[in-house]
Amino acid sequence: PIGLLLAVPLTLVLVSFGKHLEPLAVFSFLLGDEPPLSPSEKFYQRILSGDAEDAVAQAEEHLETMELGEYYDTVVRGALSQAARDFERQRFDPARLASINDAVVEVADLLSEREDGLLGDDAAERAPPVVVCMGARTPIDDAGSHVLAHLLNDRGIPATAVAPNDWKTAAAFKPRVVCIGAFSARHRLAYATRIAAKACRGAEIVAGHWGEADAAPNESGRTGASTAAVASTFNTASEAIQKLLSGSSVRERVAAASEAAA
Repeated sequence: PIGLLLAVPLTLVLVSFGKHLEPLAVFSFLLGDEPPLSPSEKFYQRILSGDAEDAVAQAEEHLETMELGEYYDTVVRGALSQAARDFERQRFDPARLASINDAVVEVADLLSEREDGLLGDDAAERAPPVVVCMGARTPIDDAGSHVLAHLLNDRGIPATAVAPNDWKTAAAFKPRVVCIGAFSARHRLAYATRIAAKACRGAEIVAGHWGEADAAPNESGRTGASTAAVASTFNTASEAIQKLLSGSSVRERVAAASEAAA
């Protein structure tokens, strides 16, 4: 009984504090009763609470009316951009940041395992990756790399996500393209792309600044001379990578993987 009496007042207190105190703002978002949320805000709310299954159910509804790349850009990228901003404002701690990453990776994995055609070029996922996706620094950057890798596989381009700074694993794949993505400051992205060029010699480097609204593609000078292309969305990054891989070798590797699995 005491718990029931305290539950509602405590919720109201947390929501009220969250509206006025930056460190507690996450409670206002999770527990508040504001006007209807946008799709990206709803997704953010679900990954904040670690509810990957509900987030996948939301994704299924959106994918009935939009293409996967559009969903990842308008919904997921928006939510991750908000998470990156909230972390910089110290609205939650690193543990919460890691749990957000786990939730997004789980959502992408669950979507890729669907059998009804929403996602998944199985042959691309079985083929040795020709693209390595890596976050520049934070767990949010890492989540973005998993999203891009799943989008590329869905479009028939063998890709894999590698943890930030795991250059040994990235180099072992001998990728043709390495995409480094970040929601954080551009100078961190520039630093990571320079390391990528040294660690994965011979690979084309694509820089993804996911937190920017409209960075024009192929502005290599903005992140260093080592980059072949710059993108601000998962879709534009995918398109840039497709152009860099316009030769027949990718199709041949996918075909070989299909034959091996047959």
